Amino acid sequence: MKIENVFKRYLKETGIFASSKSKKAINFMKKYSDAISPFNSFRWDITEEGYLFWYERALNWCIFLYNNYDNIEGAYFDKWKVAKQIRYMLLIYLSEEEKENVKKLKCYNDANSILDENGIPIHKID
Repeated sequence: MKIENVFKRYLKETGIFASSKSKKAINFMKKYSDAISPFNSFRWDITEEGYLFWYERALNWCIFLYNNYDNIEGAYFDKWKVAKQIRYMLLIYLSEEEKENVKKLKCYNDANSILDENGIPIHKID
């Protein structure tokens, strides 16, 4: 399966497929060949959906991508790079309130499990 199809499947599972937001993310991924961070185009979103909303979508996408990596045809990056992106996302600058909110996300434990599985040294956001 091509990376774009895996991403579309993720968008369908999250309920944002066929929205203008998903189209923008797909176009960003195509234009910049950035399969790991297709939500970068929303990074500075300070609307009602806000930064944490897109942060959670991006972190969930990396976890989904990592878990479905073996189904991707001709990936131009390795699985390790996806795990490193998850680490980066947990270390990214966040306010103290945002750090506490990230710890409450359902995907937080999944992200830490992937890091443990790969021997990447981060277990907490401090």
